[in-house]
Amino acid sequence: MDETAISNEGPRYEEAPWGDVLRDGFRFLLRGMKDTPAVVLSPSRDVLMWNPLGCALLAWHLTGLAELATAQTAKGVASKARDAGTRPNCARMLFLDPRDRHLYPQWEHETAREAAVLRQAVERHPDDPALAALIGELRDADEYFASLWPRVAGRVRPFGVRKFLHPVVGPLELAYENIQPHEPGPCILVFSAEPDSPSERALRDLTDKAAAIR
Repeated sequence: MDETAISNEGPRYEEAPWGDVLRDGFRFLLRGMKDTPAVVLSPSRDVLMWNPLGCALLAWHLTGLAELATAQTAKGVASKARDAGTRPNCARMLFLDPRDRHLYPQWEHETAREAAVLRQAVERHPDDPALAALIGELRDADEYFASLWPRVAGRVRPFGVRKFLHPVVGPLELAYENIQPHEPGPCILVFSAEPDSPSERALRDLTDKAAAIR
């Protein structure tokens, strides 16, 4: 098994090499979803697995796509998030990495939703040490999160629409579905675009560019 997941050369294989045990069904599903961004997340928002397009959409700066990014992005801005060599975490990237602020034109809406997801996870998994450690880290590292956390309620729809301003392919408006095969356990976050829309064309362009740099 090729365990290469994330490097500056781009994701060549979709499973993260941190030793997480996931059912074959997760791996087979993501392997087959070549044209659909898909990510498997733990309750603490760690990326357990993602396909190349999921990585290119949510973490372009961890791949060779960073070389194609436009001058308007936050390249070179100091980040409080962990280095790319450690496990990616969606909440950590959103709150602590300034490049994510540029990725989401509705950043405040995204952060409120993400905080609600974390609150819901805490209510469902009150004894999860990874989740408690993440919340503590975010409260210590980010004043905005620290002020937001006490006010957020853990009520989150598992579906909706999210907007992106991708530095390589431009605006995207994508439907998303959070699919959780069993509770407790990981969930699969899947994105899709309306057929024949500008977002579908941009997503197809991102697929081509991500494939070209791997």
